[in-house]
Amino acid sequence: MRTLTCFTILVMLLSGGLGAQQAVSESNRVQFRGGHRFIHNSVVASPFVMTFVRNAVGIGVAPDLLIGTSVVRATVIDSVPIVGLTGDVLFAGLEFEFQYAVKRWLGVRARFKLDARVGNELGSLVAVGVNTTSEYELGWLFKLASRERFMLSANVDVTNGDVSVLNIRNLIEDVVDSLPPRLAQNIPVLRAYGGLRFAYGVSPLLGVTANLSAGYGESLDRQAQNQASVQGGISTDFDLRPGTGVPLGFLLGYKFETYIGEARQSFAESSRGEFRIEYTARPDLGIGIAFNAERVQIDSKDRYYFYAVRIDLRYFF
Repeated sequence: MRTLTCFTILVMLLSGGLGAQQAVSESNRVQFRGGHRFIHNSVVASPFVMTFVRNAVGIGVAPDLLIGTSVVRATVIDSVPIVGLTGDVLFAGLEFEFQYAVKRWLGVRARFKLDARVGNELGSLVAVGVNTTSEYELGWLFKLASRERFMLSANVDVTNGDVSVLNIRNLIEDVVDSLPPRLAQNIPVLRAYGGLRFAYGVSPLLGVTANLSAGYGESLDRQAQNQASVQGGISTDFDLRPGTGVPLGFLLGYKFETYIGEARQSFAESSRGEFRIEYTARPDLGIGIAFNAERVQIDSKDRYYFYAVRIDLRYFF
């Protein structure tokens, strides 16, 4: 409730200090379809070729993991499984993104993302260690079709990630087995994606966006072959401003991603839902708070759930 109250106060300040009744510029009118101004989000990528800068910060937790059950595999030391340990896994993330509309039909995008996760108790700390992921992405967005109510675009993205792992379990196992200790690993991962993005303005109040893409690239497991993956999502957003004058919008979204390569390591499948509240009075500004719930499926038995909150700011030029 405290977070929601702070967000409401921020919206009120923006409404009064920045001028809610600004005219829509020609460059910002691109994101309108059927009179609806779409709410951009992290679950479903936008098909609109526009120039914008974006910043997002978030924190999250995977609570009450029981090590040694179907939720998280037991830590095995000297062939003996360590069971019954519990703990939370804490997450933090930071993201920057910039897209530039080179032409009306072509946009170029660069994105940087930094994530960290760590166990907060003995069980989860031994099981997952301390992981950080830095990711750089370069993408191209091509407008394929544009009508009064819908927009269809194609995207091509290349992602270069770097995963750093501080693995306490490996260190303990190596000491017990009298092997050279492995504490830290650094794993580069290069992948490429391509797909379609779609938006449809049902009315000034309601809009729908969707995307679907396929990718191929390196696995986190260096002994495994490259992986293919499929990801997609759909979202529905409601803007209250056209009908009521209230400068607030709401979004519900769903995203899935699955690795379909021969080798499955780490996250084999994930699905994420998002509920977002956004300030909608200015067409050149998108500021919102998003609540996420994500299920990560490691294999047919092992899974865990992750909950996060994120502040997202996007400014359109």
